[in-house]
Amino acid sequence: MEDTWTATAGPPDGRDNHTAIWTGTEMIIWGGGAFGMNTGGRYNPSTDTWIPTSTTNAPDARYSHTAMWTGTEMIVWGGYNTNPLNSGGRYNPDMDSWTAMSTTNAPTPRASHAAVWTGTEMIVWGGWDGISTFFDTGGRYNPNTDTWTAISSTNAPTARYNFTVAWTGSEMIVWGGFGAGFSQVNSGGRYCAQPPQPPLTVIQPNGGEVWAGGSVQQIKWHRNLKHTDHLIIRYSRDGGASWFRIAQDVPALSLSYSWHVDNYPTTQGRVKIVLQGNRSITDQSDANFTVQRSAYITLLRPNGGESWTIGQNQNIHWSRQNPGGNTVDVDYSTDNGTTWIRIATQAQDTLQLTGNGSV
Repeated sequence: MEDTWTATAGPPDGRDNHTAIWTGTEMIIWGGGAFGMNTGGRYNPSTDTWIPTSTTNAPDARYSHTAMWTGTEMIVWGGYNTNPLNSGGRYNPDMDSWTAMSTTNAPTPRASHAAVWTGTEMIVWGGWDGISTFFDTGGRYNPNTDTWTAISSTNAPTARYNFTVAWTGSEMIVWGGFGAGFSQVNSGGRYCAQPPQPPLTVIQPNGGEVWAGGSVQQIKWHRNLKHTDHLIIRYSRDGGASWFRIAQDVPALSLSYSWHVDNYPTTQGRVKIVLQGNRSITDQSDANFTVQRSAYITLLRPNGGESWTIGQNQNIHWSRQNPGGNTVDVDYSTDNGTTWIRIATQAQDTLQLTGNGSV
């Protein structure tokens, strides 16, 4: 099959200035033509067959528009008919159905613009009105909410049409095209669709956790720092009013630190992480977390070696730290712990035992 052509069977009417997207199993073409069309087709290369796309509720006929594949839908927007357009539609190939897109806050009508899909939004930019006005504006469309948000034009490239765009995973890169005076341009720009990540973000503990004092817990963070950076980790028992250092010279790249939790109980615990070389770069827990004393119980008497007479009253003693209550259950064994019998429920801090065996 290498370096060969195979004719496709039963295609839609001939056209140019249309769009095409790939769904993963099919190519969908739509629109185009000298005066605009609102028809299209789905081509399956596995079966070498075409299926026409529905025209029910389809967008107005157009050409020089854009189309994006979201993973479930094809989004068509903009283009030209007898006038530039700022309308569009979403086509679901599984249902062979169209859904109109909102035009509220949509960019100015235009054609020969460009679009990218970020994974959650479609970004459109540039283009022209088909006569003499070029655009250096655009918008971001969210199909989940059917809403438009204008994008910044500060430091945007000069207005243009018939240019190229690429999505890097975090930025849209614009380059080339026709600009003022219909001259070709060799400039471009990079648009960051989302605000840059903060250099340092605490993700655990970030509020609401309950940690036992003396336990070992993971302090975790995200970072947008150099691999050579190191961190200082601080802890507050009073909601951030005061801090003391628990670690320093922690590699930022490690993304976590094993902390032997402070034994002092508090409901106002917070952790702060500071970049060691630039202490203005810092983040702390968004809300308080709780440190509780570790629960324990220690049997003091009998603890082995005692000799007690049957029928004699004896006191059982223990010490405990139990944040959940102030009583204990006591079990008794006469076979070295193979089986146990409950002799007291919710006992107070001392208990008299009559008999012999183990507790």
